[in-house]
Amino acid sequence: ITTRDSQMRGDLRDKLVPLVREVYGFRLTSDRKGIEVNRKLYDILKKENAYVFKDPVKRKGLYEADIIQLSLNVMWFSSPKHECIKFGDYFRPIPLPTIALIFTAVS
Repeated sequence: ITTRDSQMRGDLRDKLVPLVREVYGFRLTSDRKGIEVNRKLYDILKKENAYVFKDPVKRKGLYEADIIQLSLNVMWFSSPKHECIKFGDYFRPIPLPTIALIFTAVS
């Protein structure tokens, strides 16, 4: 896995872009109002890392954000050839560095 580290980070980032938009409610837009709405949402989520909570506004559910499971599913469980299936013992429980990697890609 470490030999593919850089490629894996890039793959994760590419796969998370549509998930972040869906999970957090960002709009795919180029008009001024849409950009402003996205910017306000971004500011809310980035303030004190609110995006790691299941409910970022109420700051409830620390490290229970839906993006964690969705990211795991898309990146490591979507194919029988993926790492979590091949090397399942390394992912029980999900290692903290993996969760940190997901949130780093999200931010």
